[in-house]
Amino acid sequence: MILPETPTGYTRESGYPKGSRSGGMDTLVDKFFIAFDKFDLEDLEDMENLGFGELVVNSSSWDINENQSRVRITLNYSEPSQTGVSWSATIGTPEYTLDDSGTEIAINKRKKDKSLWFTNYKVCHNYILAAKTGIASSPTWALTSTDLTDADNIEYKWIKEAGELPDGWYILQDKTKNIEMVISPAPVVVETTYFKSYTRAVANIIKTGTVKDPGKTFGKTGQWLVMGSGVSLDGRRWVVTTRHQLALEWDSDYYSKVQNEKSSKI
Repeated sequence: MILPETPTGYTRESGYPKGSRSGGMDTLVDKFFIAFDKFDLEDLEDMENLGFGELVVNSSSWDINENQSRVRITLNYSEPSQTGVSWSATIGTPEYTLDDSGTEIAINKRKKDKSLWFTNYKVCHNYILAAKTGIASSPTWALTSTDLTDADNIEYKWIKEAGELPDGWYILQDKTKNIEMVISPAPVVVETTYFKSYTRAVANIIKTGTVKDPGKTFGKTGQWLVMGSGVSLDGRRWVVTTRHQLALEWDSDYYSKVQNEKSSKI
């Protein structure tokens, strides 16, 4: 019979491991000992990564004998479904998922450099072109203008609604689309990473509002903004979940890029 792995430097206690089965679920208890002066609490973290068949370590404990000459370690194994942590997850290695439920964006939205988000936008899509009474011809820019200032305020002006017509003016050209917002792709990449300790998990949180690409972008291009990053406990592991949202750009006056990339500690 193949026994569970023995941690380096430790000796398995006589009579162990011991297994049991209840309700269709397998459990196993294993015990080891080591000289008191050679024991390190960090060893427990390494032991919690041990596995035996389909079983994983879901808890560990230690105690010192009466003369303080050695320390005994107890490892409790169970099936992954009892631990809460994804058994397929690799500690310290991010996993990525993509979601895109879309978002509404104004059709005349402009980027920081004043260029249009939607390059095919025309003012006539959502504005009425009014003309002063007596002006019968449409200007050459009536269907091609992308800027409200193109209108000649003496003879023409763009207005939102017919009720805004000044006295002595009339509607020369109605809105061609009569829409204000459109659904635009808004990909969100969720980055999930498991860590062995709370401290290491917290050290890998990314500040919300930071422009930073996730490790996997699923072929999407643009700027990714961290919309949220937090820590939670999943069974015996601490989990950092970070949400990155894509846009053509994020205003650099308000959002800053990550200056120094941190190496991911496990």
